[in-house]
Amino acid sequence: MYGAAWENDNGDAPQDDNGALTLAGEVWREGLVGITGPQLARGLQRCILSHPEWPPRIGQFRALCMDVPTLTELRLELRADATVRSPFARLVWEHLDPYQYRMTDARHADRLLAEAYAVAREHVLRGGALPEPAVAAIEEAAAQPYSAPSADRRAEILQNAQRMAGLLDSALQPAGAAEEGAIVDEPDRKRAAGGPDA
Repeated sequence: MYGAAWENDNGDAPQDDNGALTLAGEVWREGLVGITGPQLARGLQRCILSHPEWPPRIGQFRALCMDVPTLTELRLELRADATVRSPFARLVWEHLDPYQYRMTDARHADRLLAEAYAVAREHVLRGGALPEPAVAAIEEAAAQPYSAPSADRRAEILQNAQRMAGLLDSALQPAGAAEEGAIVDEPDRKRAAGGPDA
């Protein structure tokens, strides 16, 4: 895929004439520990887009395999008006002070983002978990059926709201409601006491 550019960095084979791994072969073997077949295929696909001319270093390739975006890709995602962020972007956001990031100048904001990105990237490359996708949380909430209140409960809620807004005359209160701690507004108290508003 990379021809001479790969050979210049890694040699033409991962093994020497005796069959032992070369230094580059050892580095790549160690760097690929824990990477699954599908992740390896994804890393190779992403190489075509992210590294079209020069081969990635092992750390870069491991990040490609594990779906870690580049810092530039992350910046573009955060600038986009998206309602749902990728799990990696949300992990970066957990390591960022959102208020300081939004209120500071562009250069300082970029440094804050780069620092949070580095922490999140290392976390993932060491095998740390990403946050659950936000869509899963939305789907789980949507799976909970809504239970409307009963007609009696709706009438009670409406009556309490009207009473609190002063729209319900105290004469309409059930007998003994005041003794039971029902809400009685100030004009009702003055009328009951024979005050100036009565």
